[in-house]
Amino acid sequence: MTIKNLVVASEKGLFTIVINLQVPGSTHYSMIFYFVTKELVTGSLLRRFVDGYDEFRNSRLKLIPSVPKAPWMVRRIVGSTPHFLGKVVDCNYIRGPKYLEIDVDFGSSTVVDGALAFVNGAIPNLVVDMAFLVQVCSLY
Repeated sequence: MTIKNLVVASEKGLFTIVINLQVPGSTHYSMIFYFVTKELVTGSLLRRFVDGYDEFRNSRLKLIPSVPKAPWMVRRIVGSTPHFLGKVVDCNYIRGPKYLEIDVDFGSSTVVDGALAFVNGAIPNLVVDMAFLVQVCSLY
């Protein structure tokens, strides 16, 4: 999706969530995900997430990784355990009138950065599946 498409989506009344995963290294990589919805329902968890404070967002946004095609050691390092992104790495949230951009800096964590240094050489040949989840947290 390009900026032009984002403008068209906005003009049609659609809301876009953009997640930009920034991977540092000798060659920098970005994985950008676009999610578009017709509306944000008042009172819904997604609406509260979009309109919420960074602390709330950091306590709810999870990344669930999977690397089905990679060397065994890379699959073992990446794993498939869900992680709250904002508790592991720095996330910058930019709220616009019809979008929320989430910039995720994988280089902000020494643990993640160290794992990426190992994985970085295999990046061009990886197949990566990513799932994003806004988690409901029980009050009890």
